Amino acid sequence: MHTRNRDIHKGKADQASNRIWISWENQRRTVILSKEFNAKLFILESKKSTVFRYLELSFKTISLLLKEKPRYVFAQNPSIILAALVCTLKKPLEFTSIIDRHTNFKIEHKDSWNPKWIAFRCLSNYSLKRSDYTIVTNKYLKLLIRNYSRQTIVLPDRIPTLTTDGSTEHESTANIYRAFFICTFADDEPYREVFEAFRDFPDIHLEVTGNYRKGLTNPEIEALPDNIKLLGFVSNQSYINHLYECDFTIVLTNQEFTLNCGAYESLAAKKPMLLSNTKAIRSYFTFGANYIQDNSVENIREEISSLINELQKQRDDIMKNLPKMKSEWLNAFSVANKRIEK
Repeated sequence: MHTRNRDIHKGKADQASNRIWISWENQRRTVILSKEFNAKLFILESKKSTVFRYLELSFKTISLLLKEKPRYVFAQNPSIILAALVCTLKKPLEFTSIIDRHTNFKIEHKDSWNPKWIAFRCLSNYSLKRSDYTIVTNKYLKLLIRNYSRQTIVLPDRIPTLTTDGSTEHESTANIYRAFFICTFADDEPYREVFEAFRDFPDIHLEVTGNYRKGLTNPEIEALPDNIKLLGFVSNQSYINHLYECDFTIVLTNQEFTLNCGAYESLAAKKPMLLSNTKAIRSYFTFGANYIQDNSVENIREEISSLINELQKQRDDIMKNLPKMKSEWLNAFSVANKRIEK
């Protein structure tokens, strides 16, 4: 899905010629929403690092805007640099700017005097104030930025369409449950607590995505119990296959205002979930899930046991309620699209 400075899809007929979507990284939400908004998607890439990467991608972005001359420009944030650049260029190049903000707010650093986070806040507030529209994933983020954003649109991720290729990564074993931990080993994810909890469940095989070397030391990796398998980075198709093969997923964060992509993907595969008990998550993912109250080892153990006993009930709830969630998203998208077109 990656491409070097070229569009991924061209939209319907010529309407997309006045709408483009720019991203400096590949993300499922961006691919889906750009198609829904009928905007040509450009994922710009650079092999350089640090400031040289930003300079190259900024040059590519400016060149793209001059070439395409769009009326509407959607930009993914992250990158915060991309968002600020698009907001700076909107007036001289005469386009409407729409920033899809995801959850890139770094709220945990809001009071930090570290120059890095001061600069981040300045750029963040700049793009919020300058963008014509800011899209966020939930109502809590809308409240968070109400004093900065001109117009805020709430649009969660659309439940994606995922297709397994039929290959089997492992052999099925009777009386063995399989859990799929969708993890990035970020600071807001209680992965150590999850691993400790699974010591008490030798009959549940836990497969874990993500760059585990970013979060675990070699001694920690060697000390993991035998029922935990660290997959590292996997291809998109392999990820989908693992998702369909598991009995339930685990997607956790201790950060408020965040709706994890893994939860949407779990619903797409109709898999019961263990989710964190934050306001944003619980208000949106209202079915098919057990909620971990405090991300402690003890609470994770309790909810694993509870979910194992309720797997069929949660599957039934997903089948019953998923069509309504999809319909509500279509209505929310229709409202968002009409606002932007005004």
